[in-house]
Amino acid sequence: MNQLYRSFGGVEFGLYSFPTSGTRIQYAYLQTNYYGNGVQQVVDINYSFVPSFSSQVFGSVPSVNIQGTEGTASFDLSNAIRAWFSSNYYAGNRSISFEFTTESTGSSYLYFNAYPFEAKMVIGYNLYAPGTASITAPQNGTIVDSNYNITWNAAIDQDDPQSNLKYNIQLSTNGGATWSDIVPLTAAGASSYTYNFSSIANTTNAIIRIRSFDGIDYGSWVQSPTFTIKHNTVPNAPTGLNPGSTNSTTPQLMGTTTPALNWTFSDPDAGDTQGQYQVYIYNGSTLIRDSGWVSSSAASYTVPTGTLSRNGAYNWQVRTKDNKGAISAVSAKYYIKVNNLPTVSITSYTNGQQVTDNVLTFAWTYSDADGQAQSHYQIQGSQDNWTTVAYNSGALSGNAASLTTPPLASGTWSFRITAKDGLEWSAAATRSLVLPNAYEPNDTTAQAYPISYAQNYTSLITTATDVDFYKYTATAAGIEKFKLTVPTGLNYDVYVYDASMNLIAAGVRGTGLAEEIIYNVSAGAIYYIKIVGVGGSYSATASYGFSLNRQAAQYTTTYQYDFNGNITGKTVTITN
Repeated sequence: MNQLYRSFGGVEFGLYSFPTSGTRIQYAYLQTNYYGNGVQQVVDINYSFVPSFSSQVFGSVPSVNIQGTEGTASFDLSNAIRAWFSSNYYAGNRSISFEFTTESTGSSYLYFNAYPFEAKMVIGYNLYAPGTASITAPQNGTIVDSNYNITWNAAIDQDDPQSNLKYNIQLSTNGGATWSDIVPLTAAGASSYTYNFSSIANTTNAIIRIRSFDGIDYGSWVQSPTFTIKHNTVPNAPTGLNPGSTNSTTPQLMGTTTPALNWTFSDPDAGDTQGQYQVYIYNGSTLIRDSGWVSSSAASYTVPTGTLSRNGAYNWQVRTKDNKGAISAVSAKYYIKVNNLPTVSITSYTNGQQVTDNVLTFAWTYSDADGQAQSHYQIQGSQDNWTTVAYNSGALSGNAASLTTPPLASGTWSFRITAKDGLEWSAAATRSLVLPNAYEPNDTTAQAYPISYAQNYTSLITTATDVDFYKYTATAAGIEKFKLTVPTGLNYDVYVYDASMNLIAAGVRGTGLAEEIIYNVSAGAIYYIKIVGVGGSYSATASYGFSLNRQAAQYTTTYQYDFNGNITGKTVTITN
């Protein structure tokens, strides 16, 4: 402060070095020491400009209650000083005086004005307005839905630290034509502000602007780029549920206890995708499975093992979340029922029966608890306890209840019959049968016994003149292998002919050695196999055995080159 002047009933200050604008005044207060009569008093201060201290009162400050015989009183002069600096009186008057009065006449209020109890007036003021902030969010291309964190880099103020600055934030939804406050002033030192835009209409022309405030002055506005306010719409309730029926009295039959439940996701907002789903499965009205929220864009859920039971009736629903987290309504209920497996009973032959023919006719009965007709059937046979399948009818369509096999190899066989109800295959009904060696007579091509792939045949060369013929039709073009096992001490050879009895291949190894020949065939062509004893070899008790199989060939090509790298030849090797 400048020179302190004393006056009866008051105090006067000379003010010469402050800014000329009253708006620069941030705060002002007067502090005095006093002596009283011990009674609570209300002290008023009137102030005027010098030199007209006694002739004109310029204004007053808020009253202060004091109590006790002595102490310190502080008077808020902020508005008084602002008004005085803003008036035209300031131009020629650089001093201000204060007069103390009390509420009741005769009451005593004395102030001390001698060191160290001199009255003090403290004034805070600005020399500079604060600088501008820089907005870091939102930026161009930002899409805002609800809560959004507006961020900025703090302004710089030459008078105040950044921790003292507050910020006025405004929003325009029409490209800056009009503005409204998001917040009049933030907390001091803020560099972000979260605002809920939910009530703001969608727009592609939104702008944020921010200005700093130091308690006296505002800085300049700074604007963000235009951004979009777009409110997320909840997804539609899932549709296209499958499997299932919308009618509880006609549930869709399911051919498994672990079906895949599928639906269609849709959202009113273009570009939104499914982010999560939740599936509910009920038995009647009882919830038996809640998948919980599953993070996946897949519109499918596979029911875990152990959830559904055979012959059980169920219904299911699903709801989804979009990739922004909005939750759809739950879908309509869809009704399903788990299929009962059909059953098959074999009515022909008995287990372990020795049959008299290599051609078998199987018969069976079919039943289904759900009333579904037989749609397919299949018979398979094995000679090695199902390590391999030697006979396979394939899955045949229709409701037939019997099937006749082609001629089968002799020996012990295991057979199984299954049937399908349109959804699932039954458990297998089985038979174990012993087939005879009923290939004779087969001494000529006309009597050749038909054989099949992947079966193990056994027979006898019973006399020195006995010849056994077999025939088959190649199922596809390619390479096939015929393997003959010969009894110990005997010498049998094998020959392969086409339908015109042209020799295709032969196996003519010595006594006791197995024959194995590989040859090419054409699809649909008939081939004959001839097995003979060599040099009078035969046995009425020791059987030979053979099998016919398709052969997968691997071709390896090796090229030959000259010194210049040119191909001069190639060799192809076939490996079986």
